[in-house]
Amino acid sequence: MPSTLDTTQKINSLTNMQKVTRAMNLIASIRLHKLVSRLEPLVAYEKSLASLLDLSKPALRDETHPLVAGYADVRLVHLVVLTADRGLCGSHNHAVHRALDRLVGQLRQRGAAVELTCLGLKGANYARRKGYPVFQQSEIGEQVLTPAALRALADKVLARFLDGRTQAAYLVYNKFVSTLRQETQTVPALPLQRLEKPKGPTPVEVQVDPHEEAFIEEAGPLVFRYLVALALAHSALSEQAARMTAMESASKNAQDLKKVYVKVQNRMRQTNITNELVEIISGKEAMKR
Repeated sequence: MPSTLDTTQKINSLTNMQKVTRAMNLIASIRLHKLVSRLEPLVAYEKSLASLLDLSKPALRDETHPLVAGYADVRLVHLVVLTADRGLCGSHNHAVHRALDRLVGQLRQRGAAVELTCLGLKGANYARRKGYPVFQQSEIGEQVLTPAALRALADKVLARFLDGRTQAAYLVYNKFVSTLRQETQTVPALPLQRLEKPKGPTPVEVQVDPHEEAFIEEAGPLVFRYLVALALAHSALSEQAARMTAMESASKNAQDLKKVYVKVQNRMRQTNITNELVEIISGKEAMKR
């Protein structure tokens, strides 16, 4: 049975732990609110871009450019994996790792190899433990992954696709839905999705100015860079939301455990007092005899 001193030390340790988890919860909450303020314009821009892409798809049905048509033989697939640099954010990293394993398994069943771009140290470390080849990696801190650095990383992935060294690319990340809900996404990013050519005559003839190929070469890279930036924004939001929820749960668990130890401590103190009273009364009765 633990002593009163051991129990007191555990209570003090839980109190200190609770202070740390509450501080981390507060920091994550502040960062989340700052990032959420950017979400509304981001979603609006995403909807506008999706609408423009839908309008342009009918004119690109017959194009053979790799950005639209892709490659017939898919031998190597590039996966852009977005995680956090640190842990203590609930299942944020673990959910991406599981989705990555499922996607790699599916691609390997089709006979395709994979290579990874890891944005976030947790994803890079996990990929190396699993033996997945890492083409490039970067931390995602504000001072590390600047917009220019993110564009450079995306352009390297795009260049390998256009050269034919890779034949497809996917984004694996957590999409922010709400503070309590994040959805893990596995999004095909390259080639850009297009509509299938309809059977029969096309009811409306769509013309593009400039020419379709010039349009694809200019707009395609911009769309891919935007998809990577959007995934990074959602991943950052999901990380802070998951960390805030995890630290709140940790604080509550520490408080509940501390209550248990306080009860144990009180019971032990009462037991010691009772034993001392019994010894005093027994000694007094012995002296009477």
